[in-house]
Order: sequence, then C-alpha cells, then structure tokens
Amino acid sequence: MFSFLINSIFPEKAFFWGFAEKISRSITGPISLIFVAIFLDLKSQGYLFTFISLLTIKFVLELGLTQIIITFVAYEKNSLSFHKFFLKGKFNSYLRLKNISRYSIHWFFWASIIYILIINLIGYFLFSNSGDPISYWLYPFLLLCLFSSIEIFFIPFYAIKEGLAEIEKVYKFKFFKTIFFLLAYLTFLSIGAGLWSFSIAYFFNIFIDIIFIFKSRVFFYSIYRNAKVNKIRLNWKKEIFPLQTKIAIGAVSGILSFSIFTPFSFSLLGPEVAGKVGLTLAIVTGISTLSVVPSLISSQRIASLVEKKEIKKLNHLIFRLLSISIIIHLISLAGLILFFFFLKSSFPFILDKVVDPISFLYFFFAMMLSLISSPFSIFMRAHKEEPLMWLSVFTGVAISLSCYFGMYYNGAMGAAIAYFIITLISFPILLKIFFDFKSRYKLN
Repeated sequence: MFSFLINSIFPEKAFFWGFAEKISRSITGPISLIFVAIFLDLKSQGYLFTFISLLTIKFVLELGLTQIIITFVAYEKNSLSFHKFFLKGKFNSYLRLKNISRYSIHWFFWASIIYILIINLIGYFLFSNSGDPISYWLYPFLLLCLFSSIEIFFIPFYAIKEGLAEIEKVYKFKFFKTIFFLLAYLTFLSIGAGLWSFSIAYFFNIFIDIIFIFKSRVFFYSIYRNAKVNKIRLNWKKEIFPLQTKIAIGAVSGILSFSIFTPFSFSLLGPEVAGKVGLTLAIVTGISTLSVVPSLISSQRIASLVEKKEIKKLNHLIFRLLSISIIIHLISLAGLILFFFFLKSSFPFILDKVVDPISFLYFFFAMMLSLISSPFSIFMRAHKEEPLMWLSVFTGVAISLSCYFGMYYNGAMGAAIAYFIITLISFPILLKIFFDFKSRYKLN
C-alpha cells in the first residue's frame, strides 16, 4: 500500500529524491530559525548570513553553463545508451558529449580558482570596515571560501549525469549532501561553534561530492580522455558561446539582484539587521526552491522532448510544472503562517530573529513571482535560445538600485517593498515573451 502511494505521487524515482532533497533544504530555514535564536546573538547571525549570501558569487562565475551542459548532453543522449559503465550509439554524438564534458570540467576548474580570489577580496573589503576584530570573522570565512571553491569544481559532474538522464542517482546524492550538511550544521551550532558552524559543516558537501565522482570514475575518465583530437566535432563559437553569453548576462543580473540584500543591510544597517534579513531570505528561499524542484528535475526531459519536437507532451508538461509550483508556494505559505503563530504564542523571542511579518510577506511573494516562471525559462533554453536576457538585466538592475535606496530610507521594509514591486512589474512582461516565443515556434 505504501509503495503504491509513493509510486502514485512520484511516478519517477527522480522526483522522489528531488523532492526529498529540496524538502530537507527547505526545512533548513525554519530549523535554523530555532537553533540560531538559541545559540547565536544577532551580530553573529548577521555575519553568518552575510557569509552565506556571498557564496552566490559562484553562480555568477558559473555563467549559465550548468543548464547548457544538461541541455546539450540531453540532445546527444537521444542517440546514446548505457552499456555497463560505457556509452554506445552514434559515434558523432559520443564525440560531442566528450567535448562538452571536457569543456565544462575545464571551465569550472578555472572558475573555482577565480572564485576564491574574488570572494576573499569582497569579503575582506566588506567585513574589515565593520569595526569588529579581524580574528572574529577571518578564519571561519577563509575556511568557507576554500570548501565552497572546491564544490564549484564538482558542479559539471552532476550536470553531465543529469543530462544523461541519470536523475535518480544525481538527486539521491544531492539529498545525502543536504542531510549530512544540515545535521553537521545544527550540531556545531548547538555546541557553540558560532561562525565556524556553517564553514565546518560545508566539508560534508565536499565529502559526498568525492564519493559521487569516485563511484562513476570509470565513466568520467572515459568521456574526458583523448578529447583533444575531437574538437572539430563541436563548434564552441557557434553552438555554446552565443547561448552561454546571453544566459550569463541574465543570470548575473538575477543573482546579483537577489544576493545583495544581506550585504546591503550589513553595510547600511549593521550586522544585527543583516542577521534578520539573512534568516528571512533563507526561509523564503527554501520554500521557493522546493517549488522549483519539478522544473529542475524535468530539465533533461524538456530538452529531450524539444529535440524530438513532441509539442503536445511539452505543453502538458510545462502547464503541470507551473501548477505544481504555485500549489507548493501556497501550501508552504499556509504552513509557515501556522508555524509562526505557534512561535508567537510559545516562543516569541525566536521571531525577533527575522524581519517583521509584513516585510516577510513582501519578500515571500516577490520570490514566488521570481521563481514560478522557471518552467518557462527552462523551456526556452531547451531550444538553445535565451530570450529573457534583457528582461533579466532590467530586473536585476532595478532590484539592486531600488532595494539599496529602499533600505537606505526605510530599512528592511523598504527593500522588501521595492523587491516586490519590481517582480510584479516584470512578471507579465515575462509571460508575453514566453507566449511570443511559443507562437514563433508554432508550439501553441
């Protein structure tokens, strides 16, 4: 009976593991709310969540390549199949896959090196002006920089496997990464490790990544070796760079606009307010990330259906993904409101660790409008195009500027309102772009 229920809800095991991973990520915010309230003061909380917000720099250096890897590998996968640890099928598709893999591994290797230099420079500039002793924040921050830079190098290995439709394996490992990290993070918080908690717990991410690569070492070695003689099989300048450039510009704008909230509040309002903003965004992001799971898991399938031109299946899948995203947001919001009412009646001091309820709701709905469009963007990128680039640039610049001045004049509430207004304006524009795109490709 239990197996039947699970299979009905999750017809593909990948969905089960994907939701399991994102649910565990989502509960990190609410659970952290309790642990942080008990074991950290507001100043330490501000530093901690500013550390975490700076980690988003790695997505800037990623420059949209992860989604491109999944899409391009998925295209080649239609002509390939696994035989034990190896692939068989069209030789040209196999060579293109090798080129894509080699390029992505090299890209992320250099991205990890550039990342550790940039994040250390930004972190030193931001924290050295806080007035606190350098020993208070420097060493846990350096350790976090080191571990997160190593994690960047492992990104393409997961993307390659996901593009090859090994989604269950990918999300199973990501689930265990999240669980081990969460347990370690909460444990170190509870024993008084303070700012070191997040940094030390990050080691478990690296440990699981190493196991993931080791278990598929024969496969990864086979697709990486002897790739130089096959470069003519893939024209990077024509096939990869134009799409990556457009995705990168849009991604950088979006990521920067989101990741600036905590650093802005740290710089303008102090570490205490930064702590409240950071924890609020951690909770909101956890919920919104959960709603995006079906779309992320379906990236490979969307790319495959686009390549096969199965229009009806595509339309049905996109509509289902959008519906699921909205439902998850609304159910999560209801659960969160009940949870907050419980805290208010039983542990009111815990709510002092987040922003006021009105600001919280503005952040929540702004994030919801930003992320429920994920099926649309994945759908369009599966056609190896990026029509959302200029909208992303506009949204990113507008959010950054409006949130800075909103926070300067009206604190966290001003930033939350500005964020909500910009996303509210952008959403109908995004819908128009999507439907124009479908009409152009006759996909209605």
